[in-house]
Formats: sequence, C-alpha cells, structure tokens
Amino acid sequence: SFLNAVHPDDRDFVNRSHLDALKSSEYSIEFRVIWADGSIHWLSNRGQVYCDEQGIPERMLGIAMDITDRKRTEAALQQSEATLSDILNTTIAAIARWYVFPDYRVEVEYRSAGCEQVFGYTAAEMMADPNLWLSRVLPEDMEAMSSSGFQNIFAQRAVNVEYRFYDKEGNIRWISDTLMSRYDATQECWVVTSVGVDITDRKQAEEALRQREQEIRALVENAPDIICRVDRQFRFAYVNPRLAIETGIPTEAWIGKNELEMGYPEAQILPWYEVLRQVFLTGQECAYDLERVAADGTLKYWYSRLVPEFAQNGTIASVLVVSRDMTNLKQAQAA
Repeated sequence: SFLNAVHPDDRDFVNRSHLDALKSSEYSIEFRVIWADGSIHWLSNRGQVYCDEQGIPERMLGIAMDITDRKRTEAALQQSEATLSDILNTTIAAIARWYVFPDYRVEVEYRSAGCEQVFGYTAAEMMADPNLWLSRVLPEDMEAMSSSGFQNIFAQRAVNVEYRFYDKEGNIRWISDTLMSRYDATQECWVVTSVGVDITDRKQAEEALRQREQEIRALVENAPDIICRVDRQFRFAYVNPRLAIETGIPTEAWIGKNELEMGYPEAQILPWYEVLRQVFLTGQECAYDLERVAADGTLKYWYSRLVPEFAQNGTIASVLVVSRDMTNLKQAQAA
C-alpha cells in the first residue's frame, strides 16, 4: 500500500493528516518516502476532499511533488546558518548589522553575543534599547565620529574608528570598530556590518609607554652628562642639550654630522673613531677617556661609556655614548 512506501517515522503523521483532511476538506503536508532502491525522498502532497450532498466525503484529489532537492537545500542552509551563528557567537568581537537611511535614521538588525565581552552589555540589552550604545559613547568621541562617519558609509568606504565607551560599572573601555557598507537598492538604504573589539589593554599599554618615554626624555634632556647616539658613519643621530651647553653649538647643528664634519681636528678625533669602530665590530661595551675644549676655551676631561644598540636582525645599528665631566676630579688628583 501507499503507507508502506512512507518513511516509518512519518507514517502516523501522514495517516492522521489524511484523516484530518476528511474533516477540513483540504490538506497540505510534507513527508518522506523510501524508493525501491532504498533512497529517501521528500514529497509535498496537496489536495482537496470532495463530499456528496449529505456532506459525506466521496473522493480526494491531490498532487504530489518531489521536493527532495529543496529539502536538501534547506538543510544545507540551516547547517550553514548554524555554523555561522556559532562562529559569530564565539568570536571575541561585537559583530553587528544595521541599516542607515538617507535621512540618517539608523536601525540595528543584529548584534552578536560578543557584545558582552566588548561592551559589557549583552546583545539582548543593546537590541532592547536602541539608544544604549549612543548614550554610553563619550560625547567628544561621538562628535568626532559623526563628522565623517555617515559620509564614509554613504561613500561605501571601509573605515576604522576608535572611541571610548562607558560599561555598566562606569569604567571607560576603548573600542575599535571596523565598518563596511554597501547600498541596497531594494531597501533604499546602506547595509552596514561592524566588527568591534576591546582595545583597552592596548591603549593603556600605549599610554604607559608614552608616559615612560616622557619620563626618560625628561631625564636625558636634563642630565648633567652628555648623551648622544652615533650611527655607523659616526654621525650623530641624537644629542642631548648638555652637548650644546658644553660646546656652544646648537643641538640641531650636530644631527646628521660627525665631529670631523663639525671641524674638530683629525688628531683629536681619529683615536675616538677607532674606539667607536671596535664597538661596532665586536658588539662589546667599552669605556674611553677623552679631552675636549669647552665653549669657554677651558680644557675638560670626560669619561665616556659606549654601549652598542642592536637592530631586530641582530646587527649593531648605533652606539649610545654617555660622557661624564671628570675635570674637577682630574684637577683634584693632580693637586
């Protein structure tokens, strides 16, 4: 019989549907059948029950269509959507899809579960309150983003923006959002996909580094020692203000030049160059005593420490020289 060809798991459903059709006069069902070769196929059955003058069913007419391909496509699509959903919801990023209309109206369609890790608010919370995100961005950052944000979206330019956001506890988080847009002629709007990540740790590290660099620069710029950096041509890449004080030559005049180019005599400079050359050759620190005439014409004695500075590839890029004025000590020893 027909029911014998129906998949065992669907037989009760098909039988009940046919019996229910006798009461409702119409039916539309989908179920599986097993072909003679053992393969499973999906059928769509649609029909109508015709009754006699007394309302008693006397015949049933319908059509059966093989919808196996459609069902396979639907199953593949469901699997693809499930996979995509798993990826979106396990990625440590806040992924959103929203629409921007020509009148600057914005509608958010989707937010991933990563919102909670990035913003401190769940996707459900942010979807329930369309103004939540706007209300938590620092006003000055919102102003900076708004000035060019819409223009980039309308121009369909991929753009990255960084801004500060207040989480539930009132802490400020730094967020980096990458936005990509495309115009949808059917909906007459721009479809925007945004991927946001929490960059607070990076920003804090950058700020700590900036402060540290400022502290080091303050120490170096105000040090009583002469501090300079020399490249492989023995030219100065950096000198601190102390060198200008001692020589009477502005710091900027030293940059990019060596001492011979600054007019110092070879007899005085060549031994010093040989010491520098050995540091570049061996990669070893060393010390050197030298004499120089100061800006006021007096002879001064300096104790210099030479430290090689290495590039990422392991070669020596420059030598850091720290020279301390030992004149008073020398004079005291001579006395």
